[in-house]
Amino acid sequence: MNFATVQSQSAPVGSMQTCEFSDLAAMLCHAVVSPSKEGPGWVPGYIEPGPRTGERVAHWDALALDVEGKAERLPDGSKRLTGPKAPTLAEMAAELELWGLAAVLHTTHTHEEPAAGGDTLGPRYRVVLHPSRPILPHEIKPLGLAVVSMLGLSDCTDTKCLEPARLFFLPRCPEERAHLAQAAVLDGEVLDVDAILSQVKRSAEPPPRKPGPAGASVIDAFNAQADIGHLLEQHGYLPKGRNRWMWQGSTSGLAGVVLLPDTGRVYSHHPGDPLHSDHAHDAFGVWCILNHASDFTAAVKAAARLLGMERTRAEPVDFSALVSGQITNASTDNSASNDAVFHRVSVSDVLSNPEPPHPFIWGPYIPAEALTLLSAHGGTGKSGFGLQLAAHVALGREFLGQPVIRANTLFFSAEDGKKQLRLRLADICRNHQIDPEQLDESMHVLDATDAALLWQGDGPKRPGEPTGNYVALQRFVADHQIGLLIVDNASDSFGGDRFDKSDVTRFVRALVKLVRWQSGAVMLLSHVNRGTASNKPKDGGESYSDSVAWHNAARSRLFMEGEEAGTERTLRHEKSNYGPKGQPLALEPMPGCGVRLLGADGVADEFKQAARRFADEQAQRQLLVLVHEFAQRGEYVNPSPQANSANAWGMLRGEAGFPAGLKRGDVLAHFRTMERNGHIAKEAYTKPNRHTGERWAITDKGHTFANIPFASPAPACASDVFSDADALTQSDTGNSPVSAPATQGGMGGVAQAHKVTQPLTQEAGNHSIASTAHGTLDGDAGAQMIGAHP
Repeated sequence: MNFATVQSQSAPVGSMQTCEFSDLAAMLCHAVVSPSKEGPGWVPGYIEPGPRTGERVAHWDALALDVEGKAERLPDGSKRLTGPKAPTLAEMAAELELWGLAAVLHTTHTHEEPAAGGDTLGPRYRVVLHPSRPILPHEIKPLGLAVVSMLGLSDCTDTKCLEPARLFFLPRCPEERAHLAQAAVLDGEVLDVDAILSQVKRSAEPPPRKPGPAGASVIDAFNAQADIGHLLEQHGYLPKGRNRWMWQGSTSGLAGVVLLPDTGRVYSHHPGDPLHSDHAHDAFGVWCILNHASDFTAAVKAAARLLGMERTRAEPVDFSALVSGQITNASTDNSASNDAVFHRVSVSDVLSNPEPPHPFIWGPYIPAEALTLLSAHGGTGKSGFGLQLAAHVALGREFLGQPVIRANTLFFSAEDGKKQLRLRLADICRNHQIDPEQLDESMHVLDATDAALLWQGDGPKRPGEPTGNYVALQRFVADHQIGLLIVDNASDSFGGDRFDKSDVTRFVRALVKLVRWQSGAVMLLSHVNRGTASNKPKDGGESYSDSVAWHNAARSRLFMEGEEAGTERTLRHEKSNYGPKGQPLALEPMPGCGVRLLGADGVADEFKQAARRFADEQAQRQLLVLVHEFAQRGEYVNPSPQANSANAWGMLRGEAGFPAGLKRGDVLAHFRTMERNGHIAKEAYTKPNRHTGERWAITDKGHTFANIPFASPAPACASDVFSDADALTQSDTGNSPVSAPATQGGMGGVAQAHKVTQPLTQEAGNHSIASTAHGTLDGDAGAQMIGAHP
């Protein structure tokens, strides 16, 4: 990217610089203590040295926004706010993380400046975003205003910052407020310039209407009268001010539902929220999704009844062709964008930025973000097996020799009622020495025998749809953050055409949608008839009944065989889309309910060993990922077990992603194994104090084993890129930097202030302030918070 350096407000452009966005971010994280905001600055684009005028700007390579509450100057020279205060820098960093955008934020000179009446002007800071391509001068303002609206900043952004030749001063702060200086660096995606400008163009045009009788008038009337905030709050969304709401199932505590003022639509960042999609929703869209489970026709009819606009049979309306007043049927509008229907998959970086291994909730048998079908003849014990599995996952206990990922679980019983469920649960608690009160904290069981149907069809070859029971289940799953949903069983919960491949597939996808938002899994229990059970596998028959769609739609399929009165069972892994199939497990019934591995304490030794190898390799991959993340931050793991806090155990055990249940000896043993396997090697390096040290380094083989991207050439450091003295050396007398080096940060949770890690130091002639706080934000990208937090 390019940017121009300028020595002062009145000076011409001094030079052009080329750098990576990360280098620009590093420069903007260093503030200078100065009584005046005047000083060196930069223009975020390409302009040759000479006069700083708009017509000489070729393009912008970064989008810079000045966020500040509107204020006016009073006759006595003081200022007062004339509008709302801006959100805090930490709040805006969280907002940007929700959008998944790469950005750097830093406070400006007037941040928290005293105002009239004993108040302050509130947060004042700059947001710099990394665009997907150069922004042409005529695109800067419409793009900037669209982003401002998207972020909910329309009432607290200085739009003068969108002038092409705008000078942005490098970060500065007055001495009395130096402790309030802040900065944040966010990793994420580039800002999609073309997509946003395309949306701006579409918003300026009237929406297309289908010719002839149309139902859009009902939608328009509903949108004109409905209060979108009231609709949200009716469904439990919590108002958080500034046109924001928090979905009741949020685990981050962030207000991720945002009203876009320029369009009157709401967009939800919460992955599990029914409103979460690729686009924002108007009031009718919210009504359709929340009140009518996305049944468009039912929503239009209900809205018409409310508004007194019902039509007679003589006035038919083709509701299927309308979605919030827009045509989506390709046969009637061939110009419709495919981007609204399909999701483009990036191909170019499949090697340089590989996907992580697919996670599994239980061993290799139950993959996350997918449905596993467990089939068996009645009386074989599949319901007891499902309850056992739910209990072990809820407690994070190994099950049948296979590791689990601990998660909240829900057993949805459409077949057996409360009494039978409680008897089985009592047997399971006795057989496995489980404390029922502890289990109750993370395992949920629903008697759904009176509300079993989740999907209802309307006759053969007619597509079914979710029922009200499905919507209720959706809310329960969200409210209790369910990570493993077990539905017992398919025949009671599915009321569509069981031989219709399309209907079966839609039902399966609807179940997975319930838990995908938090990488959960679904296991659907299914009956097979006696002929299927007895012919499989010895005669090569299939282990499922009805349509082949059940086999095709499930990503993993299990089959439990054995006679009801017999003493042995076999669990076979018949299909696995996300890895090798697991070994067959030889089982035997336990007293009352459930199964255990055949024999006093388990299955044959080779099965135990295979399960242990699987668990060990998973743990080693997790450890390698942590070592890689530390190295990216310039922190290294010492190979010496005597290094205490600097060895693998001391450095990694408190990190998110550290394998659960590992002790100090386990961790050190894993590192010895990884060294023997050639995944890591000891490496000498020079420390900042110029002493020689030793660290663990991940080998090429280790990168491949753990699916870690190979390192790309390091960009030039900021001091190399910004060597121009007239741009970099902020040489005001008495000025000195408020400096905090930028590194990669962590993930998860809400940004918080931590203790200041470097004290204020006084030196002769000048002073240096370095207060660094690392904050973590909910999202897919890492963030670093630098400076003070209120």
